[in-house]
This record gives sequence, C-alpha cells and structure tokens, in this order.
Amino acid sequence: EAKDEKEKKQLQLIERHALKLSALTRQIIDFNRKEAETSGLMFSKIELVEFCRTLFAVYEDSYKSEPLEFKFTANQDSIFVEVDVLKLESVINNLLTNACRYTKSGSIGLNLYVENNKKVRIEVCDTGVGIPQKELPYVFERFYQSSKTKDEKEGTGIGLSLVKSYVEQHEGHVSIESQEGIGTCISIILPTKEDFEFETMIAQDNKDNLATILIVEDNQEISDFLYHLLNNKYHCSVAYNGKQGLKKAIETNPDLIIADVMMPIMDGLAMTQEIRKQIPLSTTPIILLTAKDDRQTKIDSLHLSVNAFLAKPFDPEILLSHVQQLLLNQEKIEKKIRLEVLSTPEAVEVVSSEELFLSEITELIEDRISDSQLNVSLLSELSGYGNKQLYRKTKQLTGLTPVEYIRSIRLKKAAMLLCKKKFTISEVMYMVGFSSPSYFARCFQQEFGETPSEFMEKY
Repeated sequence: EAKDEKEKKQLQLIERHALKLSALTRQIIDFNRKEAETSGLMFSKIELVEFCRTLFAVYEDSYKSEPLEFKFTANQDSIFVEVDVLKLESVINNLLTNACRYTKSGSIGLNLYVENNKKVRIEVCDTGVGIPQKELPYVFERFYQSSKTKDEKEGTGIGLSLVKSYVEQHEGHVSIESQEGIGTCISIILPTKEDFEFETMIAQDNKDNLATILIVEDNQEISDFLYHLLNNKYHCSVAYNGKQGLKKAIETNPDLIIADVMMPIMDGLAMTQEIRKQIPLSTTPIILLTAKDDRQTKIDSLHLSVNAFLAKPFDPEILLSHVQQLLLNQEKIEKKIRLEVLSTPEAVEVVSSEELFLSEITELIEDRISDSQLNVSLLSELSGYGNKQLYRKTKQLTGLTPVEYIRSIRLKKAAMLLCKKKFTISEVMYMVGFSSPSYFARCFQQEFGETPSEFMEKY
C-alpha cells in the first residue's frame, strides 16, 4: 500500500476508473449474452451474505477517499440460496456502480433481508442525485438514460435493463424508489420454489451419507465450475475467501477442502495454517489449486501437510481422481482407528487442559450412559461448565456439538456391547440410553454405515 498521500489518491483514482471500465465491459458482454440467450440459468448454492459483502467491500475500498459512508446490513448471519452466480454478480455490480457513480457525498447501502423464510430482498440505496418521478416507469427500458445523468456521458442505458432481465429469469421482481436530490433505492425480491430454496448447509449435509467438500475460491467462474463438477457425487459448499473458508470449515467440519492459494482477505496457505490448528480438522485432506506454480509455494504447502497441489489450468479428471483417492484413504484410516478403539480400549494419560476437559466430560457421559434423560443442561450442571463454554470447547475439540458428542459416546458404547454378543439389540439400546428402536437403528447406521443387526453379524 502506498505511503505517500498524493500517490495513494492517484492509485485510488486509477482503481475507480478501472472499476467503471470493468462495469462497462461487463455490461457489453452481458448485453451480447442476453441477445444470444434469454434463459439457461446455471444454479449454484452460495452463501449470500458473504458473497454480497465481498462485492461491496471492493467499492468501499475504491471510494474510501471520497466523502461517502458505506453501510452493509443483513438480518441473518448466513443466507443460503441457489442462483446463477455470474448473473447475480452482474446485477449487484450494476447497482453498486450506478450508486457510486451518481452519489458525490452521503451514503451508499447494501441491505439483505429474509422475509418469512419465503423471500430474500436485496436493496441498494444511495443519497445521490435521484431520478425525476415522471422518468421512473422507463428506467428499466433498454438504452434509457435519465435526464439527470445522460449529460455526463458515462452510462450506456443497458445496466438496469440487464438487472431487470436477470432478476426476472430468477422469477424475481425489481422495483425502484427515487426522489430528486434525495437519493435512490432499488429493491430486488427473489422467491423460493421447489428447486430454489433457503437452507442451512448442515441440514443439507445430514440428508444422507455423501461426503462433504468445501470449495474455497474467490474466482466466481472457477468456484461455479468446481461446484458443478463435484456436486453430483458430493455435498458441496462454497466460500469466496480464506477467512470465510476457515469459518465454514470450523462450523461444518467437511470431509475434504479444495482451495485456491491466492485469495483476498486471507490466502489459501494462511487459511490452511489456521485449519491445521483445529483438532477436528488437523487431518482433513486439503487440495490446493493455484496459478502460482513455484517451488516455494509447494514447499510451504508440504510443511502445512497439504495432500495435493494442482497448478491451474488443471485437468478435471485428475482433480476428481485426487478427491476420490483422498476420501477413500481417509475413510480407511477412520475405520481402522474406530475398530482399534472398539477392540483395544486403553486409558489415555491427560497431558493438556483440553484433554482434561474432554476426559471429564466423557467420564460423566459414560457414568450416566443408561440415563435417557442425560442432556446438555444436565451435563453442564454436573461438569460445572456453562452451556456456552461447554458447546464451544466440545465443538472445538471434537467437531461435534455436545448433543452430538453425547450421542456419539452412546453409539460407540453400543458397538462395543454388540461386539461381545452377550446382549440382544434391544437390551443394548436401553443400556446406552436410547428408548426408541427406530431412532437407535437410524443413529447407529449413520454412525457406522450399517444397521445394528448387520454390525453384529459382521463382528
């Protein structure tokens, strides 16, 4: 970053003009694309809050020397939607470009709202020159330019037309409110439908036993390509920078991570370094993709226990082979460890405060494992840890919530008892604190990949 104030202002001016040129270029490309195709959306699942925040930050950074206040708000921390990523990016860039272009001072805001879990509303508001009321019915027509701005000869008159077209292709609606000298607010409403719905990644990932893959890539086209390449065989989620990728990895504990090396906010190597500090993620397979194919980057990757390093452009078949092989190896390792634990339980010497905590919690669960009323509140009371502290530390150390960890201990104990073949399945079920046979069978199959009866026959 330039230290000289004059040089810094010149660089910011260059960046703003580059943004304007980029916006015009995108409009021309999008205009030609619109002429060639009127439909054909390529849906991808994205986290909308971080997606919009990343786009918004580019404009905020470019105009930080101007007397403008940038405000970003969302009524939920995460909003998962399925959209055509490139077209939604074009919509938001068009609206932000216009807002910055015609607002000399005041504020520019980007607001996201989920309404009744049925619609998402995206608003771009500014305190710019505004549009005369009599012109509002025509602003979404192709080549139309407002009398307030056409003399500046910067616009093309196709931006808002594209916005309307792309939003309507998503079966959405766009509207505008504006007053001369006060400002403009454009609202986009995107509806939900059977194949276009809001959902949390965790709920989606729990639907079946497919492996989960986290894609961390700042380039929209590449992340979209990777998602479509992998989503037929695996559950995929996407993050657009290293910081968001780290957060998602901790929250969802994926089976494999694919990441770019060069990304904004936090690069792939820095993200990998932080991921390896998390105990539940310390052995998670990681594949790095990069255009920076140099010796030092490869060495740094090896030091961080990166499992595969592919230079861009990469062969999709080679990537798929790496993914398949790494997941298979991970499954074999986990199965071996699980069977060793089941067959040869040993006392583990506690050497750290984290291990002491986990040892205490595990002992409390095992002592009351037959109690079907054992829950997080009771565990918190017995251990002396608050609910929030119990959740945070258990999640950090095991990758599981306290509820999931209690269930996991019950199921592992059930597996040990079934291996001895001294008790019936019903007896084991009650011995480990389950009261519903169907729920016990379902949980057991999710944990071990086979029903209790199949497990008994095998072992």
